[in-house]
Amino acid sequence: MKKLFFLIAAAVMVLPLMSSCDQEDQPKKPVVMEPGPTAEVAQIITFEDKPLFHKGNQDYEILSIEFTEDSRYILGLSPIVAGSSVATKAGNLSKVVTGKFTESGGKFMTKGEYEAQMELLESVMKILQGANWAEFKIKKKKTNTSTTEQTNAARTWVVDDCFLTITGKLNIQSGFKGCDFQEIAQFLKNNKVNIDPSKVAGYKVSEIMFTGGPSMNIQFSNGESFYGSYSLSGENISYNFTVIANKDIINGSASGTLTYPADKKAELVLNTSIDGYNGTIQFNMSQAK
Repeated sequence: MKKLFFLIAAAVMVLPLMSSCDQEDQPKKPVVMEPGPTAEVAQIITFEDKPLFHKGNQDYEILSIEFTEDSRYILGLSPIVAGSSVATKAGNLSKVVTGKFTESGGKFMTKGEYEAQMELLESVMKILQGANWAEFKIKKKKTNTSTTEQTNAARTWVVDDCFLTITGKLNIQSGFKGCDFQEIAQFLKNNKVNIDPSKVAGYKVSEIMFTGGPSMNIQFSNGESFYGSYSLSGENISYNFTVIANKDIINGSASGTLTYPADKKAELVLNTSIDGYNGTIQFNMSQAK
């Protein structure tokens, strides 16, 4: 069961970076994504003096904030674990939170789960807390620099639809609106595959973010994320996780290829073989607004 979940999940890891074997006979033309990446604010900031973030019943340290090329932020968090006498800090990235931001003159305003006003200076980040500004010393500030291949990829995508084909131990295929792990798992179960759809309840892809960092984050409707890094060489992509939200359905890496069939569109065909199953999954994507 875990291996079949990986068959599904491996494709999602490279979702926005698409290619289709059916396009070999079609004339190729330059594809330009609009608007272009706003590279002047695409940055990754890590902290020595770490701000705090509270979510549910858990307190976190903010290890990093990444401002993406298309006005999204990725907040890297480490939990503060309550001990018998003191609170201890895990110190490792274990969760990410995403949302949108606006920027003007080095001043950022984030929206969503993390709502804050910030001002980025040379060596500190000032964050408005209540009525007062607090300063947090920056450990490292890096401006994203996209390669030629990353320029079109470095933005946020949504899944329009996907198409799954499995051969080998069984021969089945079906199309799906969007990308809902539970719906795909239920389809497999209905075709006599030993798989439990409840294991992936809520794992419906909502957005996929790529940056020139290069970071990649797959956001699900249940609030979980698959976060990692990717690399591109021509049409070839590889992806590795640094955060694994659900180890029952995911392993740590994937690979594939990409092309862009039209402006603001991307398409992926990923082929893989796992434990007697041969799988092909195709994703049709649109640039998020």
